[in-house]
Amino acid sequence: MKIEIPNICVEEVKYTFKILFEEFLGVEYSIEVNDELKDFLIYLPEGTILIKNKFFTTDDIKVLYRINKIPENVKRDAIEINGEEFNLSCIYGNLNIVKNSENIQLDLDIIGSSYFMLSRWEEYANKERDKLGRFIGANALSVKFDFYDKCVVNEYVNFLWALMLDKGLHSTRKQRKFNAVITHDIDSLKLWKTSRNFLGSLKNLIREGEISQFFNYIRNYLFGKNDPYNNLNYLSDSTHKLGLKTIFYFKTFITNKSYDHNDYQIESLGSTFEKLKSRNQIIGIHPSFNTSTELIMLRSEIEKLEKASSEKVEYSRQHYLKFDVPITWRYLDQLGVANDSSMMYSDHFGFRNGTCYSFSTFDILDRKSLDLKEQPLNFMETTALFSLKMNTNDILNKIEHLILEIKQYQGTFTILWHNSNLILKSHRLTYSLVLQKIRNHYN
Repeated sequence: MKIEIPNICVEEVKYTFKILFEEFLGVEYSIEVNDELKDFLIYLPEGTILIKNKFFTTDDIKVLYRINKIPENVKRDAIEINGEEFNLSCIYGNLNIVKNSENIQLDLDIIGSSYFMLSRWEEYANKERDKLGRFIGANALSVKFDFYDKCVVNEYVNFLWALMLDKGLHSTRKQRKFNAVITHDIDSLKLWKTSRNFLGSLKNLIREGEISQFFNYIRNYLFGKNDPYNNLNYLSDSTHKLGLKTIFYFKTFITNKSYDHNDYQIESLGSTFEKLKSRNQIIGIHPSFNTSTELIMLRSEIEKLEKASSEKVEYSRQHYLKFDVPITWRYLDQLGVANDSSMMYSDHFGFRNGTCYSFSTFDILDRKSLDLKEQPLNFMETTALFSLKMNTNDILNKIEHLILEIKQYQGTFTILWHNSNLILKSHRLTYSLVLQKIRNHYN
């Protein structure tokens, strides 16, 4: 398959086609730059598909990533192709199609729209941040126009596939199967740092109506037995018995005393690391609060975990999901990290990058594709339990909604549950029901 592209933002456009065609669809193609072309042209056995270029109108990235390039409105529309209906969010362009026996012209800029979601240049252009220095989820276009819970890039891919089949494409797309990744950020292993913390935990048991644990807490505290946060064996066992992929993200340094509360020495976890490795459970880095733009600091934290675990660190998630586009991706890539999973807004469940697939990342300032892949995060328990105060049924319903969206594309559901929120029996029950629901969807 041959694709012609205009001689403008060539690296950005090539990257986007690489994600859509190579990584997502798994089809072979070649790209040629055409100086006379303004749009994107795909050559197929029975004609061509012309995709209007609405976004890549300048090669000057200072202009390309201005905040006024973010659309003021996004319409969600439906269209039918050969009896199949597609519902699409029109970020750039609209769903007008001009079609004849040989050619299709599409006014929806699938390429620019996909790049918008995948690269997250929106988060670079909009400089407003929350008190933790993070991009504000409520400012995201996908949140404002209510498509954050949709895999919009996957929708574009399925739509484009249907158009290409209509023009005689004879190919098989990449085969995928639904799967899930259960992840744990190990921020702390000690609830009872002081006697005051201990008394507070007793009050919490009373407040939550879990009196049965009251005397166990007292006995464990007085005799120095396991702290409630020191539950790594429970976490490992819970997913291992269900055959679910699991990643543990460990902290190694404190760079901000207000937000880094790790109270364990990573060197003391040797036996835990051996157990995790024996079960093929992944050991990842949970970089401290100030590392999102600090290369040297990030390197030191990774090296410390590699020394303690005796293996290369390939997986990472930023503490507090504190992430700076594109700097954090760039530094992780430079340090040889293979996979990041920080892409979720802390107050919203869904798809920050518009996809449920792992994908190669892009440095919008250096204008190059990176080896680092992003596995988008979809659900975090702290949002459910504390920000939204959801009960067990609400959580299970939200999990079901997310999984059904992902299963349409045979993608990956990624969930975060902190070890510190598995000390109450009620939370453990909810967690076990969530794991079982996920496992049931494998069948």
